[in-house]
Amino acid sequence: MSDPLSYSTTSSYLGTSTLSSDNNDVESLGSESTERDVDSDAELEWQESMKQLELLLSMVLIPFAGKWLGRRCAIWVWARVMQWKYPVDVVITSKPAFTAGGIAAVASASAPL
Repeated sequence: MSDPLSYSTTSSYLGTSTLSSDNNDVESLGSESTERDVDSDAELEWQESMKQLELLLSMVLIPFAGKWLGRRCAIWVWARVMQWKYPVDVVITSKPAFTAGGIAAVASASAPL
């Protein structure tokens, strides 16, 4: 015995061929729009990632590299100027004495905490 309130999958006034063709059309439209949405979402994520990489490069890496190269070049240029202006050969005869002298100079120049 069937329940009169149960849901029927077929309709008596609609043909099955009309119902199946409508479902196929709707399914195909949904999948195309979903593929387009996925492609556009992937493209938006790619563009966002590229913007983040560009910001990282322009805000962090390039200034850091410029600062490092600038200091290296400044030290090199200053050394050349000093060698030209004061042509003195500096010979370190005792590495431990040189290190101890540097430590003593730093200790005397630093302010007490």
